[in-house]
Amino acid sequence: MRYLIYTLIVLLMCMGESDAQAGKDLLAFRSPAPPFSLGTTSGRQITLSDFKGKMVVIYCWDNEDKNSHVLDTMQRVVKEYQEDTSIVFLAVTTQPIAPGVFPNKSRLLNVKITEALKNSFFKDYGVAQLPKTIMIGRHADILTTGLPEGMFAIFLKLMSQIEESADEANHPPYWDYKARIGDLVPGDIKLKVVDGKTYTMSQLRGQVVLLEFTASWCGVCRELMPHLEKDIWQAFKSKGLKVFGVDLKEPPATIRKLASATGITYPLVQDEDGKIFYHFVRDIGSVTKVMLIDKSGHIVYLSSNKMDQAEQATLRDKIATML
Repeated sequence: MRYLIYTLIVLLMCMGESDAQAGKDLLAFRSPAPPFSLGTTSGRQITLSDFKGKMVVIYCWDNEDKNSHVLDTMQRVVKEYQEDTSIVFLAVTTQPIAPGVFPNKSRLLNVKITEALKNSFFKDYGVAQLPKTIMIGRHADILTTGLPEGMFAIFLKLMSQIEESADEANHPPYWDYKARIGDLVPGDIKLKVVDGKTYTMSQLRGQVVLLEFTASWCGVCRELMPHLEKDIWQAFKSKGLKVFGVDLKEPPATIRKLASATGITYPLVQDEDGKIFYHFVRDIGSVTKVMLIDKSGHIVYLSSNKMDQAEQATLRDKIATML
């Protein structure tokens, strides 16, 4: 991490020198980002506050310019980070981006440049010419408004790691949970198993229950699920452990494909409107979550957002003592 910070400082110094020479008026690093309200080409109205807790990467460019290399850079970077829900990509372009240029699951938002936008957003963010790259941190602060195109990929990688480390350092454990260890899980929460029966948490009293929150687009979740299948479900189901994967806002067909792709056999629950997930997790929380509930219905374990091997071992040991 120290190396990353030193590298970032050098990048910022280089950027500052080149921008000063070009006479550009940049917003200061870590200064508050000006609020904005923009209409996307799909008809959605977005504001900066919508992305609280996320990095926002904004590309402003003339997509009618056939000599521009911005599109190639965008396609490469958006593809690399398409499963990272902590980063939002916003393309501000002279013309709407044609369908198929980016995959639907890229979550890239598109805003068309208008005179009104030039007089508000462009003015606030110092966009004097195109292309322009703007990067906003998780706490709505400026990371850069003058990034040379060739430095974009490495800068994004550095800043995403530094932002993640800063969040881990500045927040107590479980900071993105609403729930806390010791909380009683409401008995009326319903677990609707895909192609199966529906359980309420009150019906599961007297049993140890593990809830794993997941989604097909979550890379960490997909890596974790086979480990939960082998080391948790297969190891403890004969002793009475109940395991449910709670899929966030996806249709049954997608959930079935997720089960097949990850090779899991424990039941998957359709959290159609996100009520289960958002009962326990804040709006800005990441989807990767594992929760362990004891026989009395109280939460006894909450995972981090990474659920690495050390955490998996801790979880196994915890379950073993409860069965």
